[in-house]
Amino acid sequence: MNICFLTGTITNEPNFKFTIDKNHSLKKNKHFSICYFNLKVDNSTSVIIKAYDEFADFCYSNLKRGDDIAVSRNR
Repeated sequence: MNICFLTGTITNEPNFKFTIDKNHSLKKNKHFSICYFNLKVDNSTSVIIKAYDEFADFCYSNLKRGDDIAVSRNR
């Protein structure tokens, strides 16, 4: 198992998109909401962070440029 932790500052306003996947295997349209923003980590590297569905809604509603955040990803 790989685990990644990033801490840094959001460098732009979070962007929000709403998309429809028309190639869903059950022949139904599947809706996605996506929020993405740049995170500048301690060594001045910029990373694009993407959040989906309910977490995208949370990020868009609560995060703004200049916020310091921590992000973790388990895979």
